[in-house]
Amino acid sequence: LSYGTYVTAAGVVQVLSSQADRPIVTHRLSSADLGYSTITEQIVLSPFRIIVQMVRKVMFPIMSTIQDDDARLRRGYLSLQHGLMCLMAPVAFGLWAVANPLVAILLGKGWEMVATLIGLVSIRLLFLTVNDLNNVIFSAKGWAKFQFKWCLFLAVVNIGPLVLMVSYGIVAVTAGRLVLSILLVPVQSWFVQRLIGLRPVDLISVLIRPILSALLMGILVWQLEERLTAGPVVQLAICIPVGIALYLAAQMVIDRARFLPVLRQMLRRHRA
Repeated sequence: LSYGTYVTAAGVVQVLSSQADRPIVTHRLSSADLGYSTITEQIVLSPFRIIVQMVRKVMFPIMSTIQDDDARLRRGYLSLQHGLMCLMAPVAFGLWAVANPLVAILLGKGWEMVATLIGLVSIRLLFLTVNDLNNVIFSAKGWAKFQFKWCLFLAVVNIGPLVLMVSYGIVAVTAGRLVLSILLVPVQSWFVQRLIGLRPVDLISVLIRPILSALLMGILVWQLEERLTAGPVVQLAICIPVGIALYLAAQMVIDRARFLPVLRQMLRRHRA
């Protein structure tokens, strides 16, 4: 009962905190700015939430059964972080690279601001991926009380800068959230590392390679998209397969040893 109470309370705080920007943005800016922000999060974060929720449902009971075996927890945690980053990093940088034609197709003219916001929110997506898997470890280890306290801390820390940045516009608000993620996710990861005896360099080593591959792919696809004079449909039809090929090629060069088993497993599941 105690564990469930803290988990539920943490979830309530997270939901309230995630919605806190709406009245503030509407009151200080406009309903149009709120619309830009909401649409951006639906485009970028909806796939993330679906994927991560499925992963959490599968991994939480598995991690819980080995909660006292830190060596196996470390291996599972690192494998999961690497596998998800191999998937989410190209999604994040790919969305950033093709934001303009994507918004033109989905929303039409007058929504160009959403393309700008997608660039910021998609980079934040990488930190949210790490953050959510950290929460799996806290839950599996029974650190529900810590999760609740951390959610309260995040709610306070997020609202303060939001109130300060809202005067500078919706881009500043979105950029402020990205900066907070850059600052706070490493702090949360430090607690996980202490909890399961993990070295920071081990986590960085499994994240950096797929991120570098995806960043390289994103820059090249963005340059390609800028030079294409065709319509947005043709731009996407060209940029998406080129981006997939570039990312796979970069991973085979930068992260071959870790990436090949992940790729084989994904292909086997697709064929099944």
